[in-house]
Amino acid sequence: MLLSLVISVVTFYGGFVVGTLFSSYSSPPPSALSDLQLQLDNAYELLSECKSELFEESKKRISTSSSIGSSSSSSSSSSTVNTHSSVESNGKSPQFKDKDNKWNWRGWSKIDHTEFMSTYDLGMPKINTNIKNQEALILYHSSSSSTMTDSPDGSLVPLSDALAPCNQVDIIPSALKETDHCVVVLEHYQGYHVQRLVRAEVLQEGNDGKDQKWSKLDSSKELIHVGRGWEKGGDNFKPTKISKAKEYWKQLGLFFENIDDLESRLKEILKRIARDNTVIVMVCNNGVLDLMMNFVCSARARNLDISSLIVFATDEETRTALTTLGVEVFDDKGAFGSIPKTEAKTYGDQIFAKMMYVKVLAPFLPMMLGYNVLFQDVDVVWHSDPLPYFLDESLSGNFDAYFEDDGARSRRYAPYSPNSGFYFLRSNARNQHFLNALLMSGGEILVNHSHQQTMTAVLTEMTSLVGLSVKVLDPQDGFPGGKQFHHDKGYMMEWMEEKIPNPMIFHMCWTANKDDKLLYLKQLGEWFLPDECGNDVLTERRTDGGGLAECCKAEPVISCHFKDKPSIIRCDESPDRDKGGRKFWP
Repeated sequence: MLLSLVISVVTFYGGFVVGTLFSSYSSPPPSALSDLQLQLDNAYELLSECKSELFEESKKRISTSSSIGSSSSSSSSSSTVNTHSSVESNGKSPQFKDKDNKWNWRGWSKIDHTEFMSTYDLGMPKINTNIKNQEALILYHSSSSSTMTDSPDGSLVPLSDALAPCNQVDIIPSALKETDHCVVVLEHYQGYHVQRLVRAEVLQEGNDGKDQKWSKLDSSKELIHVGRGWEKGGDNFKPTKISKAKEYWKQLGLFFENIDDLESRLKEILKRIARDNTVIVMVCNNGVLDLMMNFVCSARARNLDISSLIVFATDEETRTALTTLGVEVFDDKGAFGSIPKTEAKTYGDQIFAKMMYVKVLAPFLPMMLGYNVLFQDVDVVWHSDPLPYFLDESLSGNFDAYFEDDGARSRRYAPYSPNSGFYFLRSNARNQHFLNALLMSGGEILVNHSHQQTMTAVLTEMTSLVGLSVKVLDPQDGFPGGKQFHHDKGYMMEWMEEKIPNPMIFHMCWTANKDDKLLYLKQLGEWFLPDECGNDVLTERRTDGGGLAECCKAEPVISCHFKDKPSIIRCDESPDRDKGGRKFWP
């Protein structure tokens, strides 16, 4: 049987990440050169050490015979990089060999980036569709080049033809925007991770409780090894300090001491409320009770089925209020440890980090009991029931995990940029493995103050390790959030004018504090509580059977606050929220 190893380099963000749904052999991608046309004569200095005479001869032969790719030469901003290639006697695929013919790279093809991504849905979020380089590159490790299709004029090879020799495919996303970024492809013991070298120096070792520090990039320095989160002299992924690890161990120890009781009590509830073996999971404390109430009220106003909702309420006030409203709640009875009652003052503070611990436990328990889990934050509202979408594979595809696209394209969230405040997980062994690994990584959440960052790192590892398939939800498919609210006026115009087909949810993320979330939701027409039903009033009414229900309105309560933010009505007389902001409505 013909066996081929293909490295497909796809223009994407996060060049340190290997993501694949295929048999995964992750080798680093080709160089991200300044010439965004990815002219191939520049790309393969890394592949062999043929002499320049061989290179010149190859260019002449390629120009007069059929070949699978362009053979034009170009230069980077600082130096010319030679391509080392030869041509089979039959004029087929260019070869990459050294003088002893030891190299096994047998050729290359250029393919259409968009065609590849649409044919093989890797689940990754879309990137800027205006990128200049819409090509992807395939390297062949095949003993047979006769099946490879010629492309004498340097045009793209049809995808089916380009992949015909391949029984195994490695896919490496790479951001082609760093002009000094080079890549080495080694024939070596198979690796599944990318190692990084940068020209910098260590300014402070990461010992004795201190964070390691580096200089910024400096071309005069030697290349040194750094982690994948290294960026501009800092590192997004800090090692877990032993003090934080011990703090987390104590919390986790209490959880495991009570896990049998937790599962026993939860099993009875989930058996009663689950819909199509699926439950909706949320976490709430008294500080965000009004946001939790708004989700319940908005869903009921829109006649959406939330009967399979279970809320892991972390204090007695919240449990009483939601029970009064007819919402199923789960009492951990202290097994989760000491959890704050107030809301986080800002993203990433200590209250935020401790609530993130509960966000790890809450989906973990139903998943271990065999249920599909839709997890969401309290600042989400529904426009339609998303469960039928996820449960129907003809609509959503056959993926293990689905995440809202956070919108951030920073290195620490690559390659998926999953939002940890809205996701759906199918009940299977891969997702159980994923959530168990996340549970064991809680110390990193405490150190980095980010549930999302840690989840991304674990999620990425699981795609490679156990083949977990991940799909990032496109805002155009009805899953927008704070990125669109703050940075995509065109999308929000269409949202307000009801031009987005099949709107599912809106997530008020990318917002620093709860007060701003409430104001934004009110002028979006997504708020269903009157002003007199603030958090204090909700807490006071929690034992009054009719008091809380009266706080739910059948129609949204709309009010203006900022003229430069999206609004369902014109708010021209309101102040700007951002410095130098412009009116949302023209």
